[in-house]
Formats: sequence, C-alpha cells, structure tokens
Amino acid sequence: MSPIVHKRILGERVQAIIKNNDPDFDDMIAVMDALSDVFSDFLQMPVKVSAKIGLELPGDST
Repeated sequence: MSPIVHKRILGERVQAIIKNNDPDFDDMIAVMDALSDVFSDFLQMPVKVSAKIGLELPGDST
C-alpha cells in the first residue's frame, strides 16, 4: 500500500480509540501496527512498534 493509505489507516485507528471510552488491547495493537506501517514507509525498512506494559508495585525499585 502507499504511504498515504497507511497514514489514513493510522488516523482512522487513532480516531477510533479517541471515540471509544473503553478501548481494548486489540484497538491499541491496531494503532501500533498502523504506526509500524507508517514508520516503515518513511524509513524504507521494516519497523515494528511495540509496547512494554508493566505494573510498579509499592517498594519496587526497578
């Protein structure tokens, strides 16, 4: 697909999260995948966007 199509898809997926009061992981993964496509277009190499989700517990110094 073209860079314009990838940017449009990214915008649509971000807009969907903005409108959704309770987005789920699939919604967030869809945005990351669309962002990966846009970055790949700009850099002309495969890019994968990832997220690190963690919970900091009280007293945890990591």
